[in-house]
Amino acid sequence: ASRGGPSTARWPRWFPGWQPVAVVALSAVGVRSVDRGAVWRSTAMLFRADSVLAVRSGLPAERAWAVSDCRCSDVFHGARGTYTVWRQRGWQRSVRRNGVPLGTFSTAPRCCPQSSADTLLAVLPLSLLERVETVGVIGGGGVGTLSAVSAFPVPELVLYEPDAELVEWLRNSRGGSGGGATCSPATLLRDSRLQVRCQGSWAATAVPGRFDVLVCCEDATADWTATGILSSSFYVRAAAALKPGGIYCGRLTYVDWDVRSLASYVAAVRRGFRHVALVEPAPGMFLVLASNAADGFGRGNWLARLRRPHVRAVLGDAGWDWANVTQLPMVEAADVLNAAGDARSEPCRPVQTVLAARLPRVILSWGGKMEAIVQKLTVRAKTTAIWLRDGDTDPQLQRRLRELRRRGELLADAEDRYWIYRKTLKRMLLDEPQTVIRTVSGTVRRELHPDDRRRMQYLEALGDAARREHPSAGQIRRVLSFARPFDPLVSLFAEAEAAMLWKRADPRSPRDELACWLHVAFFTSPRDVSVRPITEALRLLCEHPGGPAEGSARVDAVNGLLQLLHERWQLRDRRPTAAPEIALSDATESLMRAEQAVALLDDQVGGAPELRQWWSARRRVLQGTVLRGLRRRKRQLLSAVRRSSSANRHAGSSSAVR
Repeated sequence: ASRGGPSTARWPRWFPGWQPVAVVALSAVGVRSVDRGAVWRSTAMLFRADSVLAVRSGLPAERAWAVSDCRCSDVFHGARGTYTVWRQRGWQRSVRRNGVPLGTFSTAPRCCPQSSADTLLAVLPLSLLERVETVGVIGGGGVGTLSAVSAFPVPELVLYEPDAELVEWLRNSRGGSGGGATCSPATLLRDSRLQVRCQGSWAATAVPGRFDVLVCCEDATADWTATGILSSSFYVRAAAALKPGGIYCGRLTYVDWDVRSLASYVAAVRRGFRHVALVEPAPGMFLVLASNAADGFGRGNWLARLRRPHVRAVLGDAGWDWANVTQLPMVEAADVLNAAGDARSEPCRPVQTVLAARLPRVILSWGGKMEAIVQKLTVRAKTTAIWLRDGDTDPQLQRRLRELRRRGELLADAEDRYWIYRKTLKRMLLDEPQTVIRTVSGTVRRELHPDDRRRMQYLEALGDAARREHPSAGQIRRVLSFARPFDPLVSLFAEAEAAMLWKRADPRSPRDELACWLHVAFFTSPRDVSVRPITEALRLLCEHPGGPAEGSARVDAVNGLLQLLHERWQLRDRRPTAAPEIALSDATESLMRAEQAVALLDDQVGGAPELRQWWSARRRVLQGTVLRGLRRRKRQLLSAVRRSSSANRHAGSSSAVR
């Protein structure tokens, strides 16, 4: 049909969902004979939302697949289909099978955050239990989840992935560079606690009572090789594989689901588990928690476990605080079934695979399906803290939430004035100090809370380094030591302070300075419109070849920063310009650094033939979006500054005449 034009034959009606399944299956079988470039271009055009939206907005197809900073770095074939590995934001990696995302992870969490959804897939079930001895992970694509699990003090980990080619790729993959510790799948697989089994989900559920926690990274939404997890028999076996009180946690992308399909899926999970809850870590995704414990999920002391150092460290790598986890929206299984109303909710049984058969047609149908689910479930949703009845009125939690809101306000208003947090931090220490009551030798004492004591020590270290004309590396690293664990009013701002201190350090360290600027650029709030961290990082990457990042890492870092620069200026366009002179200076600096970055990529890609095809399309996109947009903004701001100067001169002349 693709060669001779569209087919006019009618599809059989006896299997309503077989058309999209057949298309995906034929694509997976026939893709081995296609060249690598065709594979990643088709993946981008068919499965990446940014490319699809670009085509719908009128961008030519030959450039639409390069509209974002995603770059395909690897293509390989396995028993379950064709895998593509995508690089984004410099150090983020996304693994896709047959175009469908399996997971996202960062190879340099010091510079670029881990995926919050993949991190929470591990943190939620592990933090609900007081003690965890054995964890099973299903799906080798969930590297970010496996990284989070390995950070917990768990004696035994088992990874189940039936595709030997994917396991081999994981063993041979390397970490990133750019400053700080690196994280690679190969490093994770060398963990002495981890056993890797080239077996599917059936093996994970074969031994009764083996695991305390079973984490499933597979998502059957559009991947026909993982439809087994839609059946009720899978959850019956999963429940049997857990120890008494154990917890199962999986994920579900419901963007293209309807309410009836979601209710059918929940009914299937309830065939194996008494307690089922759906937690939303990001729009369009649910984490599915299930347990047969008599007391459900509320085990007590949940907030205390979230505050443990290793949990805070894992969440910090994703840019999250422990208090963020308590505010996730969730619904229980009964709420989903009630939302379906009189819709018939049939669980997907091992023989009568009703849901698996009808789901492809539901996915391909048009309409506001996600909006309908959100509308029906919002009135029934509650936060995780209220659901678990642990800490919804805790004063420390309420204070932390106020600090997180204040952090968001500071970042939204900062616009490159990173130092404005100091006033807020000092005022909170003076006007709202936290105290704890301790008994020492029979005497009750009220002492400063450890968090406030740590903040005071941070301000002392910062003042000591800032007073020096040339601060030492030790003084700067002491300032940075307070950035971890995550503190809403310190962590990100300490990175910005350290970046400025590295500029005056003797000797200077471009690698350390770059790591700080990258952290500020990529870990900040989505409402932040600051561009200085981006331009400073681009300056270091352009002026220090072979230093902070090398080879393809430099290409990906520069490419990701250019995309981020474009997004920041788009945010600025939606705000009124308070000071045209400052905005003009920012636009001039941004344009200069963007032009230098494009020239650097021209030089870097010239010596890498495998990147030329990608760069040819990507360069045209950057010219038409980033560079053209910055030149237009510079002209507009220059005109605004001239009008303002002329008006000021006219006002001065009028007052002189009077």
